[in-house]
Amino acid sequence: MKKSTIFAFTLVELLVVIAIIGVLIALLLPAVQAAREAARRAQCTNNMKQLALSFHNFHDVNKRFPNGCWEPIFTSYKCQDGAKPYHVEFYSSLVADLPFIEQTSLYNTVIGMLSQSYANTAATQYALPIAFSGVPIRDQNNAPSPYAEKITAFLCPSDPNGRTGSETDTGRNNYMLAAGDFWDWWGYTAQRGFYHAGRVDNVTDSSFIRTISSIFDGTSNTIMFGEVTISESETDRDNKRGIARVTRTGTPSDCFAAKGTGGTFAAAITDVRSTKGWSWSAGYWGCTGFTTMLPPNQPSCAETYQHGASLSEGTFPRIDLHDPLITASSYHSGGVNVAMSDGSVKFISETINAGDMNYQPGKPAWAGNWWGYRGKSTYGVWGGLGTVAAKESVTP
Repeated sequence: MKKSTIFAFTLVELLVVIAIIGVLIALLLPAVQAAREAARRAQCTNNMKQLALSFHNFHDVNKRFPNGCWEPIFTSYKCQDGAKPYHVEFYSSLVADLPFIEQTSLYNTVIGMLSQSYANTAATQYALPIAFSGVPIRDQNNAPSPYAEKITAFLCPSDPNGRTGSETDTGRNNYMLAAGDFWDWWGYTAQRGFYHAGRVDNVTDSSFIRTISSIFDGTSNTIMFGEVTISESETDRDNKRGIARVTRTGTPSDCFAAKGTGGTFAAAITDVRSTKGWSWSAGYWGCTGFTTMLPPNQPSCAETYQHGASLSEGTFPRIDLHDPLITASSYHSGGVNVAMSDGSVKFISETINAGDMNYQPGKPAWAGNWWGYRGKSTYGVWGGLGTVAAKESVTP
């Protein structure tokens, strides 16, 4: 009788095959991850381009760009006592731009709430559910806040902290207007960048607007938007995501000193104000504005909060930072995307020339006081790209 032969793998052969498969997966996985990041980065680039173009569409209709805060569309509304609705001056340029990014319904909700503001006898009444610390998330009619809305056009897919809006969460934002090469209180005196506060030195005037013709340095040489990573939590100590509390002397080196090892703030930083990118509706630096002083992916800092020292107040976290220096940052390797004022999008290396961080704005070439900063940027090519009329032409 003939014996049958059984063919099988030996244990050694099986282990060899498993090892080969493991090696192939190890080789393939980084490529897959790189391809996914490339797709996310492409979407991020497209978001920025569409946002920049929407600002130009706003300009075509209104003959100006939307203000970073003190936007006339919103400050024109009044309560019965003649005052403006509570903190309506903080509405950001992104709120004004909503109709131009296919968010007309949301914009109409905002305008509807403002139209009802005259029913309030005083501006101090919390009639509007704006994204500001201490303000309730619902208005007096129990209407939900439109500012908790998640708008994908404001979020870079590479950033994992673009959370969905909810009753306890304001709408997040990765794309912020360039406020220029200046470390100041959210725009009252600093008008060197595309971000425009609509007022100068606490004086409100309709002539304080940003138009294409006011960008003397050239639209292709001036940043409109830049990427900024979103804080993971109020106590986030990550070098790129967090906001360190520091004492400001006016030099970017004050903020750079907050950088520690291992990707987190230095041990000397005992207090943080990490609410970066937590509201697309608020016209604060850190929510919708950033500075071109420290090069990309370096720390962001602030001294304290405008209206108090508590970490949180009311329903919303505090986002009203005092003297913030907000640095561009991203999850893309080696730098950040920026949208130029002509609508183009460019990638800026984190090694870009940023001048001397040990100088106050305007020094050493200019001997005046830092709050009268004029002329070319102290902070190299990066600082120059953030200014609109510094009489310099620099390219990324």
